[in-house]
Parts: sequence; C-alpha cells; structure tokens
Amino acid sequence: MRRRSAPPQRWATPPAAGTLTVCVSANGKTPETVEAAERHRGTSTVVAVTNAPDSPLAEAAGVVLQLGAGDERGGVACRTFQATLAVLLLLARRVGADVPNLRPAVEAAHAIREARDAWLDPALDVLGGSVAVVAPDERISSAEQSALVFREGPRIPATACETGDCAHVDVYLTRRPGYRALLFGGSRFDATFVDWMQRRSAAFVAVGTPVEGAALTVEHPARDPLCALLVETTVAELLAAELWRRSLRDA
Repeated sequence: MRRRSAPPQRWATPPAAGTLTVCVSANGKTPETVEAAERHRGTSTVVAVTNAPDSPLAEAAGVVLQLGAGDERGGVACRTFQATLAVLLLLARRVGADVPNLRPAVEAAHAIREARDAWLDPALDVLGGSVAVVAPDERISSAEQSALVFREGPRIPATACETGDCAHVDVYLTRRPGYRALLFGGSRFDATFVDWMQRRSAAFVAVGTPVEGAALTVEHPARDPLCALLVETTVAELLAAELWRRSLRDA
C-alpha cells in the first residue's frame, strides 16, 4: 500500500501576534494581496501600502501608508514603483533599519529629468530596438522594473539580469548581433560585464557614475545605493516613454 505524502504547507507565513505583515498593491484590489491581508487581520499587524485608501486592501489593514503617486494614465507604474520603494525604506527605518537620508534622491531625480535633452536621443541611438538591463544584486529591482517598462510601454523585447550573474547567464545572448544593454553601475562585477561586452563588440549605456567602456553615461548625483535605487529607473522610464511616443507617431 503506497503511503500518501503530506500536503504541502499552504501559507509560507502564518498569522502571529508578533508578525508585521506589509501588503503592497497600488490599486488595493490585487486578489492575492487582499487575501493575505485578510488572513492576517486580527492576529498580525497588517500594513497596507497603496494608492487607494478606500480599497479592499486598506479595509483589511490596521495601518494604511498612502503612496500619493497619483493617476498614471499610461497604465505603467513608474511614480508608483518609486513611491513604493520610498515608503518601504521609510518603514524599514521606523522599525530599526539603517536607512540613510533619502532627500538626495529627490535632487537626483530632478537632475535626470532636467538633463534628458542631452542624453535621451544619444542613449536611444546606442540601445536601438531591444535592450538588456543589468544591475547589482542589491538593486536588481531596478533592472526588473526597467525591463518591465520597456515591455509594457513601447512593447519591445527587454530582459533583466544581475551583474555578476550576467557572465553565467546573459553572456550567451551577447553573441546575437546588435546586443545592447543598460547598466546600472556599482557592482564589483562591472569590470567583468564590460570585458564580455567588449569581446562581443556590444555597446551599453551606463547609469549613475561613469563606467569605463560605456558608449554613453547618464550621470546623476545619488551616490548612496538606496538613493540610487529610488531614481535610476527614471532613465529607463524616459527612454521607454520616448520609444512609445515614436511608435505611436509612426503607426
């Protein structure tokens, strides 16, 4: 007689009095997020991070942290993404994490936008019609978000990869003619990435501080990694928006 295996545990984190449950949903209606909040309600401390203070998620939470990102009419979460990171970092500071002053991120975001006439077209000339986005492991969300806005907005192929992992995973894609990348610098593996790009004669645009070998660098003054995390995706968002605009113009 064959023994039946025990069913897998359904919930990774069960409700508990000492648990802080942070649920993130821009519109406050994401089914699995609302379900998680309702499951923890009454036992755990439930915090909702949302743009919608009157949503089902907010109703299920004991604390509501509003993003205040406003209506993003294009349907792509850009301000919402950055506001979510900022709120989560401020929350982390409140519970004891070592989070620096985030004010420089505001100045860096302004600098990126103010200088876009100088870098936007040259960056698009380098990147062409598809792009890989590469970032350090502690800022992998920047790569994932940036690749997403290229796919969601102008609908072009875009992938995300961690800088160190690129030499083991995405390096094989660099053999494809026309491979281009957007690099968020700051990884100890930047030099390895550059070496592979140069071997393949593949161009890339660096974001942040200058990276030797980049065809173009989009600089901004945010030097702390957490501040960079809040603003560097703005570069990809502006690039994606311009590609989207051009595709609609030429349609």
